Amino acid sequence: MQPKQQKIQGIISVNSRAVGFVADEKSKEDVMIETAHLATALNKDEVEVEVLGAKVRGRKTGKVVKIIKRTKTQFVGTIEEKGTRLVLVPDDFRMYAPLQIPRAPKEAQKGFKALARMTEWNAGKEPIGEILKVIGKKGLHEVEMQAIVLERGFESAFSPEVEREAERAERVISDAEVAARRGGGQSGRELLAAGPVSRTGTIFAH
Repeated sequence: MQPKQQKIQGIISVNSRAVGFVADEKSKEDVMIETAHLATALNKDEVEVEVLGAKVRGRKTGKVVKIIKRTKTQFVGTIEEKGTRLVLVPDDFRMYAPLQIPRAPKEAQKGFKALARMTEWNAGKEPIGEILKVIGKKGLHEVEMQAIVLERGFESAFSPEVEREAERAERVISDAEVAARRGGGQSGRELLAAGPVSRTGTIFAH
């Protein structure tokens, strides 16, 4: 009779070498999962792991048998060419495989930054993705800043309404500051400190 296989559940931590670790709450040890046994699991995924009998360098080892919950499916990266196809190489060093992009938009070019979503990844195969947004040419300051914002999960573009309100406020402050400088009144910074400004230039009390 074979011994019962031990299985544990937990949040996997994957390092830059594509080696995973899951805490075994009973033994208070980390179970190491080598790349070949990750079964597409990514950093911070909730997984089920089968603990193997063999130890590596004194560590318990295991293999992922089920991904319970994916934590991350969107990645910012650089578009590269692989033969006749385009791939996205993620900026996130914990994502250990490039995304294959079978149907890339026309604006997607080699050397451009983009946001992509992983749509499919079966064990033993390459992950498949789709481009959600082409950010711009890699290396440009604005492009790199927007890439950082998108990687953290925020959309950097404001809605048209917000942008129009910002433009109005900027014009009001500029006009008020010009008048202040001519008449020796409050500066724009003092006006901002005094309170919000209406479209007519009236300052509301805090």
